[in-house]
Amino acid sequence: MITQYEVPVRLVEALSGIEKELKRISPTLNIFKSIRCLVNYTRNKVAQHDLQLLKKCFFITEKVYTQGNVNVKSAVENVFVFSLSLIMNACNVQERSRL
Repeated sequence: MITQYEVPVRLVEALSGIEKELKRISPTLNIFKSIRCLVNYTRNKVAQHDLQLLKKCFFITEKVYTQGNVNVKSAVENVFVFSLSLIMNACNVQERSRL
């Protein structure tokens, strides 16, 4: 089971370039801030049209959610899933269908 304290480590291992932002935003290991950082990172990859890293974002989010404890699942549901429609609206039609 992944705890809220392990999530930032998992994100850094899976996603290049997120470590600096995580350290800036969430030095206290707040799970909601960590997931918000993941949302911002994902939104950035949409803007850059980087589908490979975007898929990694979705993969690590799924992994963290399915293996996470109650606190982790709550953060993913309340932060990432809530922001998902905004993220997908930033994609063009072709990118959205590929994802």
